[in-house]
Amino acid sequence: MESVIKLISLIVFPAHINCQGDLVEYPQIPENCGIRPYMNRQCCLFPPFFNREVAKECGAKFELRFDNRANVTGFRRGSDLGCMYWRCLLKKYDLNLAKDETKLDDGKFYDHLSSWVELNPEFSNVMLKAKMDCKQTFRTSLPLRVCEFFHFHSCIRNYIVVNCPRVIQTEECLEMKKFYDECREFYQ
Repeated sequence: MESVIKLISLIVFPAHINCQGDLVEYPQIPENCGIRPYMNRQCCLFPPFFNREVAKECGAKFELRFDNRANVTGFRRGSDLGCMYWRCLLKKYDLNLAKDETKLDDGKFYDHLSSWVELNPEFSNVMLKAKMDCKQTFRTSLPLRVCEFFHFHSCIRNYIVVNCPRVIQTEECLEMKKFYDECREFYQ
């Protein structure tokens, strides 16, 4: 019965068990840092990590998210091909090195991101921190299977969004930036 209560408490009260077997509880999110409706706003101006034409060749579809917000047009890129999309994209960029084509070479992906930073130098500090944070987050899963790449890629993107050095200068986006400035530790 005691183990059932412990299991229920883990589900209700976020925590994990560390490698020493100790129960470690996550910090409670303060009320002012709870999820807000504006968290889905596209306010960080950063170029895509992969060329739009290559993404289209691999099956990406583009959706107009907003137009003319501070002279910016925002697109959302997506694909319903799942692993096949990522496998195609990673092969086109020569980021998939395994002979059986199932594992990602994270070093090559990081080299690709470094090339991206050379073209977008204002993101160099945040990209360095994103790489370190995401490598730490996924350290036990590396090398990732191609199908898991989406989560790793999302980690990098999310870190940049939360710590964005190029925010669209509108009232809505500045509101979101202020929120992340106060609460970033809970969202990266």
